[in-house]
Amino acid sequence: MVQSSRHAVGTVCFMESGSVDMAASHRFYGDLFDWEVDDHSFPGGGSYTRFLIRDLPVAGAFSVDADQDLSRLPAQWWPFVSVESVESALGRAVALGAAPFGDVVDVQGEFSAAEFVDPSGAVCGLWQAGTHIGASFTGEAGALTWTDIVSPDPTAAASFYGELFGWTIQSENMNSESYEFFVNDGAVVAGLAKCDSEEVPWWRPHVGVSDFDAAIAVAAELGGDLGDEVRSVTGLGRRASVTDPNGISLMLIESQA
Repeated sequence: MVQSSRHAVGTVCFMESGSVDMAASHRFYGDLFDWEVDDHSFPGGGSYTRFLIRDLPVAGAFSVDADQDLSRLPAQWWPFVSVESVESALGRAVALGAAPFGDVVDVQGEFSAAEFVDPSGAVCGLWQAGTHIGASFTGEAGALTWTDIVSPDPTAAASFYGELFGWTIQSENMNSESYEFFVNDGAVVAGLAKCDSEEVPWWRPHVGVSDFDAAIAVAAELGGDLGDEVRSVTGLGRRASVTDPNGISLMLIESQA
């Protein structure tokens, strides 16, 4: 896949998670996806890791103190959507019923980012690129390949994200189930599926793997748990959720590149 030099506004451009054991995260994702680790410690404590492919970032993780209240830490990775202005987009999200999740991060000249909890409870991020565009590679093995949200109320989710990002909806019948796509300026950028009312709504970043069966086996050997049965999705390939040793979930999907 060609390296990205920018991500169009309204497209998914990065993924992130928290970690109570950064060393365990390094081992798990380094071995599973061949991610390189670029770890930075802060003078006041804590650390941030950029996960790299070919020396360029594809994902990030921040350390979380195990003594802190972990009830607010999402048990999943979450995506970031490219925006022209983080401050403006976050203001729109709040006006539409979202709640800020943490502080706005502004690294002068590099990027600005913020997260919010949408009205259904799913966490999503906003990314204003500078020299750091987000993920330098997408759509290949080891990189962000697809993203969707599962919600007990897809109509409300479609309305919220449509108002926030200008996304429209394209409906499809896949494997005898209804599945919808978010469309941005004529291009499909994410998916939308319905979950049961008792399930926790969440955005599901999908990381591509070139050998799906081997990846599932490696994840298990590294202490990961297969969250649900492997499913084949028309047009997307086989996919399954995997939970890392920190209890954080993401999706594995067969890579076409």
